[in-house]
Amino acid sequence: MRNMNLIPEDVLARRRRARLLRRSIAALGAWGALLGVGVLGLARQLQDERATAARIQEQVQACRADASRLESLRRQRELLADRWRVVQQLEARRPVTGLVTLVAARLPPRLRLEQLYIVPAAPLASQGQPGQTGYFAMPSATAAGMQVELRGTALGPDDVAELLRALETCGRFRSVRLARVDRAPEGEDPGLRFEMRCEM
Repeated sequence: MRNMNLIPEDVLARRRRARLLRRSIAALGAWGALLGVGVLGLARQLQDERATAARIQEQVQACRADASRLESLRRQRELLADRWRVVQQLEARRPVTGLVTLVAARLPPRLRLEQLYIVPAAPLASQGQPGQTGYFAMPSATAAGMQVELRGTALGPDDVAELLRALETCGRFRSVRLARVDRAPEGEDPGLRFEMRCEM
């Protein structure tokens, strides 16, 4: 005997549609929950990325500030280096300028100094022509002592001896000696040409 369904067909159709709707709503709810979780995860990730971007921006600004300070320090270093070079040049010239002043104060009135050499080692060999104007050779800045050579003219041997004694007694020179003394060549002013050497 066959079972007979006494429920009308339209009621059964409505029930089937209702069950399908409930399933669809449940599925949509599940998808909505998953989507919400995904959106929440993306929001958190976006927030983390924004925080990371903010930290990177702060680090960039700090690097720029450091670069600005480094540029300022570099300019100061270059300025100090330029000043130091000037100081070194002045220090290198100090022995020459001081020596010229020291010797000039002790020249006899009738003696003329024409050449003055300063070298860190042995005295220079005879150079130049008679009557040549004064020449100053820069000494080595690291030399412990300096050799000094003076060349000039004098009216007589007394003037040369007076300069020799003045250099010996001033306390700044040692081993003062007369290297050469000759009569001036014909055609020039009468007198003597001399070369004198000492150490500082």
